Amino acid sequence: MLLQYTGWMDAFYSCEVEVTKLKDQKAELEDKLKSIQDSWDQETAANRGKLLSYERQIYELQKKLQQLIFEKEETYERGQSDGKKNFLRSSEYGSAIKQAQLDGAIFGFYGMSSQIERLGGFKDGFDVGELDVTKTADLKDYAPNEDSEASTVDDEFAILLQGDVADEENMRSPRGDADEKETRSEPS
Repeated sequence: MLLQYTGWMDAFYSCEVEVTKLKDQKAELEDKLKSIQDSWDQETAANRGKLLSYERQIYELQKKLQQLIFEKEETYERGQSDGKKNFLRSSEYGSAIKQAQLDGAIFGFYGMSSQIERLGGFKDGFDVGELDVTKTADLKDYAPNEDSEASTVDDEFAILLQGDVADEENMRSPRGDADEKETRSEPS
């Protein structure tokens, strides 16, 4: 029995030694786990801090981008309106308008040239197919008009206009009304 008892005691002590070893291993593993969790928490906190700083930077960069886009659009619109104003004030605008008017007159001329020719409106030697309508068929300037009175201010249309303008001025002038009243009252 003693032998049996001694065997059991040895088994018991060996189990206790093994339990102690396992407890030590468990404590070591728990310490490792705790240190890993602590380092994980620290890394997570650091990463969260980095993430927040990156999100802040992204937000600030987006604000700057929106501001730059707004400034670019505003500058573009301002530059566009300034460019339009400068162009409208420039001599190029005047020459472009004159050129457009000339082009319109020339295209109108080309549209009506057959009717003008049928009505005998062209001078002798005028070539309808030429691009420069101010030149003759042999590209020489036209001789001055022999009928010089037709192109002066004293032609009949200008005289008619002057007469109409004079009539309108007489009708509008208050002194003309007073003169009419005086002339009407004198003969009576």
